[in-house]
Amino acid sequence: MLDDLAERILLGGYGALEFEAFGGSDVTFEGKLEVIISGHIHDRIRIYNEIDLGVPTGTAKAEQSYVDLLFIPWFNLRAGVVLVPFGKFNLDHFDPRRDLTDRPLVARQIVPTTWGDLGASVFGLIRLTPDLKVTYEAALINGLTNQFDPPSSGLRSARSALGKDNNGDKAFVGRATLMLADQYEIGISGYRGASGPANGTPITGVGLDLEFKPRNTPILEDWEFKGEYAQFLVRNSDTLSRLSGLYVQVNYHFWLPWLNRTILGSPFLHPTLTLVGRYDHASIHSAAAGHLEQDRFTVGLNYRPIEDYVIKTEYQINQGSIERRNWEGFLASVSWLF
Repeated sequence: MLDDLAERILLGGYGALEFEAFGGSDVTFEGKLEVIISGHIHDRIRIYNEIDLGVPTGTAKAEQSYVDLLFIPWFNLRAGVVLVPFGKFNLDHFDPRRDLTDRPLVARQIVPTTWGDLGASVFGLIRLTPDLKVTYEAALINGLTNQFDPPSSGLRSARSALGKDNNGDKAFVGRATLMLADQYEIGISGYRGASGPANGTPITGVGLDLEFKPRNTPILEDWEFKGEYAQFLVRNSDTLSRLSGLYVQVNYHFWLPWLNRTILGSPFLHPTLTLVGRYDHASIHSAAAGHLEQDRFTVGLNYRPIEDYVIKTEYQINQGSIERRNWEGFLASVSWLF
Protein backbone atom coordinates (compact mmCIF):
# COMPACT_ATOMS: atom_id res chain seq x y z
CA MET A 1 0.00 0.00 0.00
CA LEU A 2 2.86 2.41 0.79
CA ASP A 3 4.44 1.69 -2.60
CA ASP A 4 1.16 2.53 -4.31
CA LEU A 5 0.91 5.80 -2.38
CA ALA A 6 4.52 6.71 -3.23
CA GLU A 7 3.73 6.38 -6.94
CA ARG A 8 0.94 8.96 -6.52
CA ILE A 9 3.09 11.59 -4.75
CA LEU A 10 5.30 14.11 -6.55
CA LEU A 11 8.24 15.94 -4.96
CA GLY A 12 9.55 19.20 -6.36
CA GLY A 13 10.16 22.80 -5.43
CA TYR A 14 11.82 26.01 -6.43
CA GLY A 15 14.71 28.20 -5.39
CA ALA A 16 15.87 31.76 -5.88
CA LEU A 17 18.99 33.82 -5.23
CA GLU A 18 18.39 37.58 -5.22
CA PHE A 19 20.83 40.48 -5.26
CA GLU A 20 20.05 44.15 -4.70
CA ALA A 21 22.11 47.32 -4.52
CA PHE A 22 20.42 50.61 -3.61
CA GLY A 23 22.03 53.92 -2.75
CA GLY A 24 20.41 54.04 0.68
CA SER A 25 21.12 50.49 1.86
CA ASP A 26 23.75 47.77 2.00
CA VAL A 27 24.50 45.59 -1.01
CA THR A 28 22.99 42.23 -0.16
CA PHE A 29 22.20 38.70 -1.29
CA GLU A 30 19.01 36.96 -0.20
CA GLY A 31 17.70 33.51 -1.00
CA LYS A 32 14.64 31.31 -1.00
CA LEU A 33 14.16 27.56 -1.14
CA GLU A 34 10.77 25.90 -1.06
CA VAL A 35 9.72 22.26 -1.29
CA ILE A 36 6.49 21.23 -3.02
CA ILE A 37 4.83 17.90 -2.24
CA SER A 38 1.71 17.14 -4.25
CA GLY A 39 -0.28 14.30 -5.68
CA HIS A 40 -3.43 12.21 -5.41
CA ILE A 41 -4.05 9.92 -2.46
CA HIS A 42 -7.23 8.87 -4.27
CA ASP A 43 -8.56 9.60 -7.74
CA ARG A 44 -10.76 12.29 -6.21
CA ILE A 45 -8.59 13.42 -3.29
CA ARG A 46 -5.65 15.69 -4.07
CA ILE A 47 -3.00 17.13 -1.74
CA TYR A 48 -0.71 20.12 -2.22
CA ASN A 49 2.00 21.37 0.16
CA GLU A 50 4.35 24.31 -0.39
CA ILE A 51 6.90 24.53 2.44
CA ASP A 52 9.22 27.53 2.78
CA LEU A 53 12.43 26.12 4.27
CA GLY A 54 13.29 29.43 5.95
CA VAL A 55 16.10 30.87 3.82
CA PRO A 56 17.39 33.33 5.05
CA THR A 57 15.14 33.76 8.13
CA GLY A 58 15.87 30.33 9.58
CA THR A 59 12.19 29.64 10.26
CA ALA A 60 10.38 27.10 8.09
CA LYS A 61 6.67 27.62 7.42
CA ALA A 62 3.85 26.28 5.30
CA GLU A 63 2.78 28.73 2.61
CA GLN A 64 0.15 26.25 1.41
CA SER A 65 -0.86 22.88 2.80
CA TYR A 66 -4.31 21.68 1.80
CA VAL A 67 -6.36 18.75 0.62
CA ASP A 68 -8.96 18.89 -2.16
CA LEU A 69 -12.05 16.70 -2.39
CA LEU A 70 -13.02 16.72 -6.06
CA PHE A 71 -16.71 16.30 -6.87
CA ILE A 72 -17.49 17.82 -10.25
CA PRO A 73 -15.68 20.48 -12.32
CA TRP A 74 -17.84 23.33 -11.03
CA PHE A 75 -17.91 22.38 -7.31
CA ASN A 76 -15.04 21.08 -5.16
CA LEU A 77 -13.90 21.40 -1.54
CA ARG A 78 -10.52 22.57 -0.19
CA ALA A 79 -9.35 22.65 3.44
CA GLY A 80 -6.12 23.40 5.30
CA VAL A 81 -3.62 26.21 4.84
CA VAL A 82 -4.99 27.86 1.72
CA LEU A 83 -3.62 30.68 -0.38
CA VAL A 84 -6.11 33.48 0.20
CA PRO A 85 -8.03 33.92 -3.09
CA PHE A 86 -7.58 37.67 -3.39
CA GLY A 87 -5.88 38.98 -6.53
CA LYS A 88 -4.06 37.08 -9.25
CA PHE A 89 -0.58 37.79 -7.95
CA ASN A 90 -1.14 36.16 -4.56
CA LEU A 91 -2.32 32.97 -6.27
CA ASP A 92 0.50 32.94 -8.84
CA HIS A 93 3.54 34.30 -7.01
CA PHE A 94 6.24 31.68 -7.76
CA ASP A 95 9.58 33.41 -8.34
CA PRO A 96 10.50 31.38 -11.47
CA ARG A 97 7.17 32.33 -13.10
CA ARG A 98 7.63 36.07 -12.52
CA ASP A 99 9.51 38.29 -14.96
CA LEU A 100 10.82 40.74 -12.35
CA THR A 101 12.66 39.99 -9.12
CA ASP A 102 10.68 42.41 -6.94
CA ARG A 103 6.99 41.92 -6.23
CA PRO A 104 4.65 44.84 -7.01
CA LEU A 105 3.95 47.30 -4.20
CA VAL A 106 0.27 46.36 -4.25
CA ALA A 107 1.26 42.74 -3.63
CA ARG A 108 3.52 43.64 -0.70
CA GLN A 109 1.87 46.35 1.39
CA ILE A 110 -1.77 46.22 0.25
CA VAL A 111 -2.37 42.52 -0.53
CA PRO A 112 0.23 40.95 1.81
CA THR A 113 1.61 38.31 -0.56
CA THR A 114 2.48 35.54 0.19
CA TRP A 115 -0.85 35.43 2.04
CA GLY A 116 -1.98 32.06 3.34
CA ASP A 117 -4.40 31.26 6.16
CA LEU A 118 -6.18 28.40 7.87
CA GLY A 119 -9.63 27.78 6.43
CA ALA A 120 -11.77 26.03 3.87
CA SER A 121 -13.02 26.97 0.42
CA VAL A 122 -15.16 25.82 -2.46
CA PHE A 123 -13.89 26.24 -5.99
CA GLY A 124 -14.70 25.26 -9.52
CA LEU A 125 -14.71 25.88 -13.25
CA ILE A 126 -17.80 26.55 -15.34
CA ARG A 127 -17.37 26.27 -19.10
CA LEU A 128 -19.87 28.56 -20.83
CA THR A 129 -18.65 27.94 -24.39
CA PRO A 130 -15.61 26.11 -25.84
CA ASP A 131 -13.60 29.35 -25.52
CA LEU A 132 -15.28 31.07 -22.57
CA LYS A 133 -15.08 29.87 -18.97
CA VAL A 134 -15.61 31.11 -15.44
CA THR A 135 -13.55 30.06 -12.42
CA TYR A 136 -14.19 30.86 -8.78
CA GLU A 137 -12.97 30.24 -5.25
CA ALA A 138 -14.79 31.34 -2.08
CA ALA A 139 -13.21 30.79 1.32
CA LEU A 140 -13.84 31.12 5.04
CA ILE A 141 -10.58 31.83 6.89
CA ASN A 142 -9.38 33.17 10.23
CA GLY A 143 -8.56 36.45 8.51
CA LEU A 144 -6.35 39.45 9.16
CA THR A 145 -5.52 40.64 12.67
CA ASN A 146 -5.38 44.22 13.97
CA GLN A 147 -1.58 44.32 14.15
CA PHE A 148 -0.75 47.27 11.87
CA ASP A 149 2.75 48.13 13.01
CA PRO A 150 4.50 49.91 11.44
CA PRO A 151 1.80 51.67 9.36
CA SER A 152 4.14 51.86 6.36
CA SER A 153 4.08 48.04 6.12
CA GLY A 154 0.35 48.17 5.36
CA LEU A 155 -1.35 44.82 5.97
CA ARG A 156 1.80 42.67 6.02
CA SER A 157 2.06 42.59 9.80
CA ALA A 158 -1.69 41.84 10.04
CA ARG A 159 -1.33 38.33 8.62
CA SER A 160 -2.35 35.66 11.11
CA ALA A 161 0.91 33.66 10.91
CA LEU A 162 -1.35 30.56 10.96
CA GLY A 163 -2.19 31.14 14.61
CA LYS A 164 -5.57 31.13 16.33
CA ASP A 165 -8.10 33.78 15.40
CA ASN A 166 -8.23 36.71 17.83
CA ASN A 167 -12.03 36.99 17.49
CA GLY A 168 -15.07 34.83 16.80
CA ASP A 169 -15.82 36.26 13.37
CA LYS A 170 -14.48 34.44 10.35
CA ALA A 171 -13.35 36.35 7.28
CA PHE A 172 -15.01 35.71 3.92
CA VAL A 173 -12.88 36.13 0.81
CA GLY A 174 -13.30 35.13 -2.80
CA ARG A 175 -12.20 35.64 -6.38
CA ALA A 176 -13.98 34.97 -9.66
CA THR A 177 -12.49 35.13 -13.14
CA LEU A 178 -13.77 35.31 -16.68
CA MET A 179 -11.39 33.77 -19.21
CA LEU A 180 -11.62 33.90 -23.00
CA ALA A 181 -9.59 31.50 -25.14
CA ASP A 182 -6.82 31.40 -22.51
CA GLN A 183 -5.75 34.83 -23.78
CA TYR A 184 -7.92 37.31 -21.89
CA GLU A 185 -8.53 37.08 -18.15
CA ILE A 186 -10.31 39.42 -15.78
CA GLY A 187 -10.57 38.69 -12.07
CA ILE A 188 -12.64 40.29 -9.31
CA SER A 189 -11.87 39.77 -5.61
CA GLY A 190 -13.57 40.67 -2.33
CA TYR A 191 -12.74 40.42 1.37
CA ARG A 192 -14.70 41.06 4.59
CA GLY A 193 -13.81 40.18 8.19
CA ALA A 194 -13.25 41.47 11.70
CA SER A 195 -9.63 41.90 12.74
CA GLY A 196 -9.80 42.88 16.42
CA PRO A 197 -11.03 41.24 19.63
CA ALA A 198 -14.79 41.10 20.25
CA ASN A 199 -15.33 41.08 16.47
CA GLY A 200 -14.14 44.68 16.19
CA THR A 201 -12.09 46.59 13.61
CA PRO A 202 -13.76 45.26 10.43
CA ILE A 203 -11.70 45.20 7.24
CA THR A 204 -13.24 45.17 3.76
CA GLY A 205 -11.41 44.93 0.47
CA VAL A 206 -12.00 44.80 -3.27
CA GLY A 207 -9.64 43.91 -6.08
CA LEU A 208 -9.47 43.80 -9.86
CA ASP A 209 -6.85 42.04 -11.97
CA LEU A 210 -6.38 41.81 -15.73
CA GLU A 211 -4.16 39.73 -18.00
CA PHE A 212 -3.92 39.79 -21.78
CA LYS A 213 -1.77 37.29 -23.68
CA PRO A 214 -2.50 37.70 -27.40
CA ARG A 215 -1.95 34.65 -29.57
CA ASN A 216 -1.92 34.02 -33.32
CA THR A 217 -1.70 37.73 -34.13
CA PRO A 218 1.60 38.69 -35.85
CA ILE A 219 1.87 42.12 -34.23
CA LEU A 220 0.83 41.30 -30.67
CA GLU A 221 1.67 37.65 -30.05
CA ASP A 222 5.04 38.46 -28.44
CA TRP A 223 3.48 40.95 -26.02
CA GLU A 224 1.90 40.39 -22.62
CA PHE A 225 -0.11 42.92 -20.60
CA LYS A 226 -1.11 42.57 -16.95
CA GLY A 227 -2.18 44.65 -14.00
CA GLU A 228 -3.87 44.61 -10.61
CA TYR A 229 -5.68 47.06 -8.33
CA ALA A 230 -6.67 46.55 -4.69
CA GLN A 231 -8.24 48.68 -1.96
CA PHE A 232 -8.89 47.92 1.71
CA LEU A 233 -10.83 49.93 4.30
CA VAL A 234 -10.06 49.48 8.00
CA ARG A 235 -12.76 50.77 10.34
CA ASN A 236 -12.44 51.82 13.99
CA SER A 237 -8.65 51.71 13.92
CA ASP A 238 -6.31 54.34 15.36
CA THR A 239 -3.56 53.21 12.97
CA LEU A 240 -4.81 52.45 9.45
CA SER A 241 -7.92 53.66 7.64
CA ARG A 242 -7.55 53.13 3.88
CA LEU A 243 -5.00 51.36 1.70
CA SER A 244 -4.91 51.14 -2.08
CA GLY A 245 -2.45 50.26 -4.78
CA LEU A 246 -1.98 49.12 -8.35
CA TYR A 247 0.55 47.97 -10.88
CA VAL A 248 0.62 47.92 -14.67
CA GLN A 249 3.14 45.73 -16.48
CA VAL A 250 4.10 45.14 -20.12
CA ASN A 251 6.30 42.23 -21.26
CA TYR A 252 7.86 41.79 -24.69
CA HIS A 253 9.19 38.30 -25.46
CA PHE A 254 11.79 38.04 -28.22
CA TRP A 255 14.88 36.27 -29.44
CA LEU A 256 17.72 37.35 -31.74
CA PRO A 257 18.59 34.63 -34.27
CA TRP A 258 22.33 35.32 -34.15
CA LEU A 259 22.29 34.35 -30.45
CA ASN A 260 21.72 30.74 -31.55
CA ARG A 261 25.44 30.65 -32.39
CA THR A 262 26.41 31.68 -28.86
CA ILE A 263 26.38 29.96 -25.48
CA LEU A 264 23.01 31.63 -24.78
CA GLY A 265 21.32 29.82 -27.64
CA SER A 266 23.01 26.45 -28.03
CA PRO A 267 22.05 23.74 -27.11
CA PHE A 268 18.69 25.06 -25.83
CA LEU A 269 15.61 24.53 -28.00
CA HIS A 270 13.53 27.63 -27.27
CA PRO A 271 15.50 30.24 -25.27
CA THR A 272 13.76 33.57 -24.69
CA LEU A 273 14.62 37.13 -23.75
CA THR A 274 11.93 39.30 -22.15
CA LEU A 275 11.95 43.07 -21.86
CA VAL A 276 9.75 44.22 -18.96
CA GLY A 277 8.36 47.58 -17.88
CA ARG A 278 6.23 48.13 -14.77
CA TYR A 279 4.67 51.05 -12.91
CA ASP A 280 3.64 50.66 -9.25
CA HIS A 281 1.67 52.91 -6.93
CA ALA A 282 0.61 52.48 -3.30
CA SER A 283 -1.21 54.75 -0.88
CA ILE A 284 -1.69 54.26 2.87
CA HIS A 285 -3.81 56.54 5.04
CA SER A 286 -2.69 56.34 8.65
CA ALA A 287 -3.79 58.33 11.69
CA ALA A 288 -0.42 57.58 13.26
CA ALA A 289 1.83 58.37 10.29
CA GLY A 290 -0.32 60.55 8.02
CA HIS A 291 -0.79 59.98 4.30
CA LEU A 292 1.94 57.77 2.83
CA GLU A 293 2.45 57.28 -0.91
CA GLN A 294 4.92 55.51 -3.14
CA ASP A 295 5.53 55.44 -6.90
CA ARG A 296 7.91 52.95 -8.49
CA PHE A 297 9.21 52.63 -12.04
CA THR A 298 11.01 49.45 -13.10
CA VAL A 299 12.59 48.32 -16.35
CA GLY A 300 14.08 44.85 -16.66
CA LEU A 301 15.49 42.22 -18.97
CA ASN A 302 15.45 38.50 -18.29
CA TYR A 303 16.80 35.41 -20.02
CA ARG A 304 15.18 31.96 -20.00
CA PRO A 305 17.21 29.17 -21.62
CA ILE A 306 14.28 26.93 -20.59
CA GLU A 307 10.90 27.82 -19.10
CA ASP A 308 11.82 26.67 -15.58
CA TYR A 309 15.09 28.62 -15.22
CA VAL A 310 15.44 32.39 -15.42
CA ILE A 311 18.09 35.08 -14.90
CA LYS A 312 16.53 38.49 -14.20
CA THR A 313 18.06 41.96 -14.17
CA GLU A 314 16.25 45.22 -13.48
CA TYR A 315 16.68 48.85 -12.55
CA GLN A 316 14.23 50.48 -10.14
CA ILE A 317 13.38 54.11 -9.37
CA ASN A 318 11.39 54.95 -6.23
CA GLN A 319 9.58 58.10 -5.18
CA GLY A 320 7.70 58.27 -1.88
CA SER A 321 7.64 57.36 1.78
CA ILE A 322 6.46 53.72 2.05
CA GLU A 323 9.26 51.47 0.83
CA ARG A 324 12.80 52.36 -0.29
CA ARG A 325 11.92 56.05 -0.08
CA ASN A 326 13.52 57.87 -3.04
CA TRP A 327 16.20 55.28 -3.69
CA GLU A 328 17.30 54.09 -7.10
CA GLY A 329 18.97 50.76 -7.51
CA PHE A 330 19.77 47.55 -9.34
CA LEU A 331 18.29 44.11 -8.70
CA ALA A 332 19.14 40.73 -10.17
CA SER A 333 18.17 37.16 -9.44
CA VAL A 334 18.41 33.57 -10.56
CA SER A 335 15.39 31.33 -9.92
CA TRP A 336 14.48 27.81 -10.92
CA LEU A 337 11.82 25.12 -10.63
CA PHE A 338 12.69 21.47 -10.05
